[in-house]
This record gives sequence, structure tokens and C-alpha cells, in this order.
Amino acid sequence: MLDILAAGGARDLTTQRIADAVGVTDAALFRHFPDKDAMVSEAIDLFVARMSSSFPEDAAEPLPALREFFSRRLAMVSQYPEMMRLAFNDRLAEVAGIDGARTVSDMVERSVGFVRDCLLRARRKGEISQDVSVDVLVWTVTGVLRGAAGARGGGATTTQLSPEQVWTDLERLLRAEPTTSRAARKFVKKK
Repeated sequence: MLDILAAGGARDLTTQRIADAVGVTDAALFRHFPDKDAMVSEAIDLFVARMSSSFPEDAAEPLPALREFFSRRLAMVSQYPEMMRLAFNDRLAEVAGIDGARTVSDMVERSVGFVRDCLLRARRKGEISQDVSVDVLVWTVTGVLRGAAGARGGGATTTQLSPEQVWTDLERLLRAEPTTSRAARKFVKKK
């Protein structure tokens, strides 16, 4: 059902399409669910469960926790590409009603909040750049995750890096010193 929503939105979410996707008759669906709203509720629960599986159990150290989150989320969205599309569009919220839409939004905010918290803690420990706003770093992490997921899902990107290489490069960006500092050090070394 999540893949139907991700691909076509609310207009494509018919009980017949859902039945076809799971390989049962339309009538058989209603033996398991009282109505379409119950099916949507189950889809939201599945969305939340899959997204929640990305969060590490131990987030004591910020960069290892962020790395684990990044790796788990990339693995999950590689297996279920519709998850990333649903997290960043309104298709699931369109059919979910107010409470369901809030649940979807809360999960996305939890994910972004986790990234932000890890980055803030890493900054306080001096592990990442102090010269770039945390908002830009959050956008960088989430943007790289979306880009890597798109590449793994057959997107337009021609180069497909391993998840480990993607994280290694991302961590280099997070830890990067400002260009002016490197240039200044080179200048001082030449003298």
C-alpha cells in the first residue's frame, strides 16, 4: 500500500489496487480490515515502524550514533524506496486524516531532530566544524541521505558509492575546517 501511495497518491489508492498488490481479492481485504481507513492506519503504523528501525539503541556518542542512523536509514530506504518519497511528500498525509498526518509529520520531525541533536552534541565536543550553521549541516546530512537513497533506487546518478564511502565522505564534510583556515595555514607554512 505504501508503494501505491508513493507512486500515484490518493487517487490510485483503491481497494482493488491494494488487493492486486497483495495478491488477494477486494473482498478478502475486508475480512482483515473493516474499512479503507483501517488499511490506511495499518500503512501508517508500518511507515512508523520502518522509520523507527533506523534509530540506534545507544546514542551515547554523537558521530557513531549519527553514522549508525545514516547507515540503517540508507539500508531501509534502499529496501523500501517508497519510504523516502512518502516522508517528503504529502501523499500519505492526504489519506491519513489529521491524526495520521500528524503521526507521519512527527516521525519525519523525530528523524530530523535526531540528526540535529547528534550534530549539536558533536559540535559541543569539538568533533565537527564550528563554522557552519547546524541547520546547514542538518540539510547536508539529510540531503546526502536522500541523494544516496535515490542513487541506490536507480536514480539519475551514475556513480553508486557504497554506504560506507558515502558516510566517510559525509563525515569529512562535517569535520571540514573552513577553507580560509587551510589557506592561511599553507601561507604561514610557506614563510
